Amino acid sequence: MVGEKNMCGPPNEGGEIIEVEAYFEHSNYNLNEFEIINDIAVLKLNKDIRFSKRVRPACLPCNQKKMYAGVQGLVTGWGGVVPYHPNQYKTVKQKISCNLKGTCLRILSSKSPTCMAETNRKVDNTKLCAFSYGTSPCQGDSGGPLTVSEKGHRVVVGVVSYARGCGDKYPGVFTRVSAYVDWIDDIIADGWCNV
Repeated sequence: MVGEKNMCGPPNEGGEIIEVEAYFEHSNYNLNEFEIINDIAVLKLNKDIRFSKRVRPACLPCNQKKMYAGVQGLVTGWGGVVPYHPNQYKTVKQKISCNLKGTCLRILSSKSPTCMAETNRKVDNTKLCAFSYGTSPCQGDSGGPLTVSEKGHRVVVGVVSYARGCGDKYPGVFTRVSAYVDWIDDIIADGWCNV
C-alpha cells in the first residue's frame, strides 16, 4: 500500500494466522496481455474466525446493481510501499510492509474516461476503478478488499486486481464484488451463511 496518508477507517490490528483449507478460483478466470477477467476467488479457512468488538466480518453488497460511484472506500493490504510510474516497473526496488496498511480511494464512475482507459475502453460491470492522487494498492495487495461503510457495517465492494504503477496518476482496477454475489453464494452454500 503506497501513501497511507488518507486513512478513512482503521484496519484491524493484531490477528492470528489461520490456514486455508480450500481455494475456489472463478472457473472463467482469464489473464491475458490485454486484460484480466473474473479475477476473484473464495478461500475456505480450516477453522472459524473468532469475532469480537475489534474483529468483525465484512458484508457482501446487498444491492447487486449499486455502482458506488463517488463513494469513498478503504483499501487495505500488506503490499509494496514504494511508489513508481509504470515505466519504472523493472527498476523499482520494492519494499513490503510488515503491518497492515490502508488508504482511502474515491470510486469512479465506470463511464469516466480514466476508468474506461484502464478497462480497455468499455463499460464493464464486473470491474470498478478507484483513485486518490499519490496513494494506491501496490504489488502484494492483490486480492485485498476495497470496503465502504453502509449502515454501520463495512461492505466489500471491490477486490484489488491490477493497476499501472503504484501511487501514480492511474486509478486502480478492482473486481466488482456485486457482480459475483450469486457465484459466492453458491461456493459458501454449505457454510453457516446459508439461509
